[in-house]
Amino acid sequence: MRLPDPRRSNVVIIGTSRYRAADLPDLPGVWNNVNQLKTLFTDPRHGIVPDTRCRTILDPIGMVEVYRVLQEQAKAATDTLLFYFAGHGEIDDRSGLCLSMTDTDRDALAVSALRFESVRELLNKSPAQHRIVILDCCFSGRALHTAAADDGIYVLTATSETVKAEAPVGQTYTAFSGELIRLLRDGVDGGPEMLTIDTVYRRLRDVLSAKDFPKPANLATGSAADIVIGRNRWAARKPAASPVRPAAVNPVALKPAVSKPVPLKPAVSKPVPLKPAGAPRARATNPKPAPKYGALPRLMFSPDSGTLVAAGPGGLIRVWDVASRRMRHRLPCTMLSSAHCVLGLHGTALAVTGRDDAISVWNVTDGRQRSRIDASGNAVACHPTRPLLAAVTRDFRINLWNLRGGERIRTLSGHTGAVSRVSFSPDGTKVLSTGQDGTLRIWEVSTGRRRTVVEGLGASPRRIAVHAEAGWVASTLPDGRIRLFSLASGNRMNDLPTGGDIVELHSTHDGRALAVLDSTGRIRLYDVTTGRACLRLPADPEPASRILIGPGRMFATVAGTGPIQIRGGRDGEVLHVLRDGGNARYLRFAPDGRHLALGGRDSSVRLYDLRDGRYLPLREKPVAQPVQQKRARVLETAGLNDRSWLTRWGIGPIEL
Repeated sequence: MRLPDPRRSNVVIIGTSRYRAADLPDLPGVWNNVNQLKTLFTDPRHGIVPDTRCRTILDPIGMVEVYRVLQEQAKAATDTLLFYFAGHGEIDDRSGLCLSMTDTDRDALAVSALRFESVRELLNKSPAQHRIVILDCCFSGRALHTAAADDGIYVLTATSETVKAEAPVGQTYTAFSGELIRLLRDGVDGGPEMLTIDTVYRRLRDVLSAKDFPKPANLATGSAADIVIGRNRWAARKPAASPVRPAAVNPVALKPAVSKPVPLKPAVSKPVPLKPAGAPRARATNPKPAPKYGALPRLMFSPDSGTLVAAGPGGLIRVWDVASRRMRHRLPCTMLSSAHCVLGLHGTALAVTGRDDAISVWNVTDGRQRSRIDASGNAVACHPTRPLLAAVTRDFRINLWNLRGGERIRTLSGHTGAVSRVSFSPDGTKVLSTGQDGTLRIWEVSTGRRRTVVEGLGASPRRIAVHAEAGWVASTLPDGRIRLFSLASGNRMNDLPTGGDIVELHSTHDGRALAVLDSTGRIRLYDVTTGRACLRLPADPEPASRILIGPGRMFATVAGTGPIQIRGGRDGEVLHVLRDGGNARYLRFAPDGRHLALGGRDSSVRLYDLRDGRYLPLREKPVAQPVQQKRARVLETAGLNDRSWLTRWGIGPIEL
């Protein structure tokens, strides 16, 4: 039994949660797998490597990016090299295992997926004495045969070679990685001080079998089975003088999650209207934070709150007039996902990234397509006043396009990892972007010159908050603190000692405070200037799992799969309780604060009046439009930036 030398060991964590191909469903739990495993492997007390020797890639576009990172880390490791992958696993024409990327095409696996044989070759070239491979994907057991002849390697797979891995609907993590995370986070009851990879395998086998999940498989050559991948947290916190052990978790007593995803059925009951805060409500029996789901359908209000747009599954985009609640149009867009859709030009233009590697611009007023740009965009943003579009490329660049003529104006370069989010500043003079290289970069729109680089940010956009007008960005640190940086200089402004595992960060509408949600469901607001807590919500029987900042002092809290509380005022008192929250997947406040839109798991869209709590049914049949004899003028497809990513400059959405 030996603990890896942290100065000579590397960890590479890869996860693909989003896919462009229609036959490869998204895996939202993978996103959480990657972020939590990095936290555990780099924990100063219980982990095995420092943060600087752990590389993560979330949603890699192609296999080249992963190959280069693994090649670099494999060369630098001389003691232990750990490689983890979660996502879809495919079988190529040679019966070999392929690891899927965002761009993977099942009909072209040779050029769009990373073959495990290539991973094995890089591992064998590494000077590392021991190598550990952990695969959470379908048919992952095929890797055992590939690596059987290698020396000093341990391969741990979620399934055997013919079995598919499980990603239960509604769970925070995938089945295999979820148990791995719980084991490293909580420890093994009665286990040794150090957790070897083989101890972890045996524990996972017992727990997953008891929950009726696929049994993991393993391969050990040489002395790799004795490599430690973490310290046993149970042993670290058990009483030294007492022989009585804490009660062990009985995996049989836990209710198994649904082993196979099932089609979601539309709700048959009518939505329940918002009720006053004083009305009695049912108490939850299990106060565990709710799982995170994908963002379908995505909701967008126009700046004047008069138009509501819902981008849903299958590329269907629906447009409603809020005042009459009549549907204006159904736009048949073939978008990559709802995240590749932004509303602009004061709520009249819609830019959509399609599966055909083109960006189309639609007029939501008359439902017609106005322009098309032959370029793909993994993330897109519209300029607030000019006909400009920012689109992220697969090679970590950002292109600025003229929406009128479709020509490329300039390219912004600098990120060394995949670009997660891009947006224009509210005044339209700057482009801001964050990437998996842990940086936020700011460019001038007029010249393309890079103005500021903020380093040391987290990889998860949900743990980053930006307020461009107030001039700061906040990000979580590995030790649980929150650090604020200046957007003007990139220097540190302040550290907030939150003392908990942070789940989300949001800036308030005016940029004076930072809203923090931790893993226990506590919500606190911190004054950005002083760093002091200015609001702590009282404990609730069912802790909050998500928060949404609205206009003014209004915000919403989501507690598990139960009700949604609309809060406001200086003390965050409850104004309304939305009991239809169990169906919610996406929420958005209207900019004027009068309405709240809810996107359901059944793809439904529901509108609520926040002034009196009424449910406002939306009409699904489009209104017939008169035939226009003449086209008055060409629409300038400029747009108001969709402030949905890490901005929180104004009104941000919430994915449940």
